[in-house]
Amino acid sequence: MLQQHRGELFVSTMKSKGVKPSDWLREQAYYFLEENLPEELYAEAKKKDEAQWREVVQNRLTGRAISKIVRAIRA
Repeated sequence: MLQQHRGELFVSTMKSKGVKPSDWLREQAYYFLEENLPEELYAEAKKKDEAQWREVVQNRLTGRAISKIVRAIRA
C-alpha cells in the first residue's frame, strides 16, 4: 500500500505514539467516508458492518459452546 521507506517511517511513527498503524488507517478511511458520502449511505454501511460483526461473534460463541459439549461427551 505504501512505498517501503515511507511505510516504515509511518509504522515506526505510529508505534512510537502507541497506535497500531492498521487501526489508525482504518479510522482515517472511515472518517473520510463519513465526511464525503451522503449520511444515509454511510449509516447503512455502518449498520450492516455492525450486524455482520454481531453475527461473527455469535457464531464464535456458538462454536465454542458446541466444542465444550463435544469435549464433555468424549470425557
